[in-house]
Amino acid sequence: MAALHFGQADQKAGHDDVYMHLCMSYQGLCQLLSGDSSGLNLCRYAASMETLQPAVFLNLAIAELKLRHRKRACSALRLGLGLDPEHTGLLKLRTRIGVRRSPCLKFLSRNNLLNKWLGRITYERLSAAR
Repeated sequence: MAALHFGQADQKAGHDDVYMHLCMSYQGLCQLLSGDSSGLNLCRYAASMETLQPAVFLNLAIAELKLRHRKRACSALRLGLGLDPEHTGLLKLRTRIGVRRSPCLKFLSRNNLLNKWLGRITYERLSAAR
């Protein structure tokens, strides 16, 4: 029912309406939470067009996590925090899921033994410095 109302709000919004993509992302999230996985595509589309509303990226991150796309969820969080570094919802979700550091040697897999060894050493040094 909520997805229907957000869809109607999205249709009534003009192309210059700053809330158009926000309504679209809420519609997609409601669809996804109601069992329609095509809602994820609506969230992704809304985020691809958004430049002002960080909540669009929060909705996308929640949708990605719902379908177990952690890497894409972290990317959505990063983009949303790029718009508003102090957005409470984005910060809470980032803390809840935990964001890993980049591998030391980006051209090697995270599971590579050299990357694991270097990661442990640098993590221990960072922890000792604090």
